[in-house]
Amino acid sequence: MSTKAKDRKVNGKKAKTTAIKATTASAGKVKNGDFASLVEAKKTKLHEAMADTRIAELKVEEPPDLRMAGALYDRFAVGELQNLERNRVRWIPPGPTWTGPDLFEFIPKADRPFTFIRHRGQQISPHNMITDIGSIPRLAGLFSRGLTPWGYAAAYLVHDWEFELHHCGGTTKTFDQVRDTMMECVKTLMEKSLAPKSQWNFWLLYQGINSALAHRYWDRDPPSCTLPPYDPEA
Repeated sequence: MSTKAKDRKVNGKKAKTTAIKATTASAGKVKNGDFASLVEAKKTKLHEAMADTRIAELKVEEPPDLRMAGALYDRFAVGELQNLERNRVRWIPPGPTWTGPDLFEFIPKADRPFTFIRHRGQQISPHNMITDIGSIPRLAGLFSRGLTPWGYAAAYLVHDWEFELHHCGGTTKTFDQVRDTMMECVKTLMEKSLAPKSQWNFWLLYQGINSALAHRYWDRDPPSCTLPPYDPEA
């Protein structure tokens, strides 16, 4: 086994152990593992974030010219996406009063799970989570500017997972590391012809997930852990 392959295996095991500990702790905080309580907690977190969003923050600045967008794009490497076709999300009925975005449960596979591998070998394999598929891009108003939750969904899922893991105290990654992981995943989708390649979109996404509102959502106090227990399917 090559040194790079060994490093990937070690990193993957560390990430999996950390994530399992976080989701196990999350389950212990919810009475009887009540999934409905986690959904309500997620709704509350999103509602508070939406209420805290300033109108001015919805105006993500466009690049003055394509050269700046290209320079940003060139800063990021290309990683590897594994088992992308094995992604599965389950729609969560919103109930009669919820007016926020649709919510879904991401359900990982026990064998050959969806994994993003960064160019230096770090592996990210999302576990069960409640997601609106792109919390920060949505809060930044990007889904009203030609982008959708689905165009770069794999990258949004990775980003949502790492934010939730942070709110559960299950990672030591910084905001910048999580931001850059998502952007590397977006570029990977673009370069592998899995999603539209647009340096303009890349710029907008970066500005959105690097915004003041994104930092506030990352730093929210209390953080509100809403991860369900790790429960992969066959």
